[in-house]
Amino acid sequence: MKIGIVAFYHPEPSYEERRILEVACSLGHEGVFLPAEECFFVQEFIEKTSKIFFRGKPLEKFDGFLVRPSVVSEVDARCTLIAELELLGVPVLNKYTSIIVAKNKISTFRALARENLPF
Repeated sequence: MKIGIVAFYHPEPSYEERRILEVACSLGHEGVFLPAEECFFVQEFIEKTSKIFFRGKPLEKFDGFLVRPSVVSEVDARCTLIAELELLGVPVLNKYTSIIVAKNKISTFRALARENLPF
């Protein structure tokens, strides 16, 4: 299985991300670190598709993505990449909507209250 680890705000894997890559490898999977700042997507309106690029080349095929969202400012704009990954149909842990809700404390309280969970 090929797993992409998408991280924000640092060009090199953190200790935790290195460990995730090591464990994935030890279990026979391939892990690839993807700094979000080096990813961008292009909308093709005529074909009604979008493509994601990494370091200027089309993003290769992945079986899933693990998102490490250390996003503090401009959360919605920065997390658009995550939404695009989801639209491509590839499984994404830490989905766009869950990150947006978690980063917005009022939305978090509403989501907890809606499910009758204590906060």
